Amino acid sequence: MTVAELLELAGQDSGRVIERMAGMTDDAAALKLYADAVNEAYWVRKDLVVTVALCRAGIHCGLNAAVRLPDGDSVRQAELRGKAKSLAYNLASFTWPGWDEAGIACDTGSIAAGYDAARLNVRLARELQKGELPMSRGLWMLAGHELCRKQYALARDHYERAAAHAAIAASPADEALGKAFASLVSVIQDPQDADARMRLEHLTALLGEVEEGAAFVQQVRNAERVFLSNV
Repeated sequence: MTVAELLELAGQDSGRVIERMAGMTDDAAALKLYADAVNEAYWVRKDLVVTVALCRAGIHCGLNAAVRLPDGDSVRQAELRGKAKSLAYNLASFTWPGWDEAGIACDTGSIAAGYDAARLNVRLARELQKGELPMSRGLWMLAGHELCRKQYALARDHYERAAAHAAIAASPADEALGKAFASLVSVIQDPQDADARMRLEHLTALLGEVEEGAAFVQQVRNAERVFLSNV
């Protein structure tokens, strides 16, 4: 099975993918194929429908394969669940409209799939003890989906927790990004709040001072534009 063949099947219906991939005996190789096909579908073909279908099928493949292993095979179980986690993170990221990614239109169904994947990613990060930085980035992504759902208090809390985990991980960029987005939530919740706007501008200026800060500031501005247009 090649990436091109997998994408052709996914373009017909996701059931064909599941049926065909079930014949692969090497679960790690199957998950690698899923990951490669997902990247091709999203970054090259800009096909979000196929991207979502492949991510969900791959997540199911990884989690199901891990469950089938003997209880004593904890290393391989963790490896397979970790690959499923990576697909879950990508699904959450690829379906978040805040990126304002050119050529990608996130519909309601895709965003809902991403929200579910964001929660799964955080759970697996915790259960697999992935560490502070993966937890920070997982919470940041979950907060983004909560922002989509106008769950402002939850989004703000998770952005702040993302910043706290990043501080422990000694990642200034992730810490500053979490703080800036926590402040952005308040601006989106009440665009007329002058104090919230002042805090956002201050934190965005600090964000611009970290390594590759200009790109992170652009993330904030893109998300601000997207979500303020839907208030």
